[in-house]
Amino acid sequence: MSSKYDSIKTAKDLILEVRAHGLSLAQEDICRAQDIFGHTAIDDLVFLANDIGRDNERGEPDPKGSRYSGRPGTRGIFYQILFNIWHWEQATEFYNKYTLEIPAQMAKLKSEADGLEKMLAQSEQKAKDMEAKVAECYKGFREVEDVSIEQSHKIKELEAEILGLKAKLYDMIVAREA
Repeated sequence: MSSKYDSIKTAKDLILEVRAHGLSLAQEDICRAQDIFGHTAIDDLVFLANDIGRDNERGEPDPKGSRYSGRPGTRGIFYQILFNIWHWEQATEFYNKYTLEIPAQMAKLKSEADGLEKMLAQSEQKAKDMEAKVAECYKGFREVEDVSIEQSHKIKELEAEILGLKAKLYDMIVAREA
């Protein structure tokens, strides 16, 4: 048996045909529609699923744009076909994954979270490096302090020795005068 969609090669052409004449639910037509969608690149299906009839500044279809062009979008017909040729679960999964704004927002938030995690890891590493430098400085300070204390003791010993020598000198001067 032949399908009325046998001459159609792309999902976009199928959508235009269904918009013009309605979706045929004959078994051979459903099978051909499944074949057409099955051989269409996922990016093309996503574009058709999100085309709401808006154009960007260059006049190209832009599902996220805000200017209305008067051009009919493909989203409604796309999902009419999709829900008739795919299992409900698969069609719903496609809708949730590629049309809802939540996955796009989740991807953006995940990207931001990954960036923040990377920054946090870098900051933690910098903090560890700084802690190591501070510990090294304290170690150097303690060594200097230990040397300083040792030198201070030697100075006190030398001062005591100098006092002893001064006392001897005084005694010798006094003994010489007497």
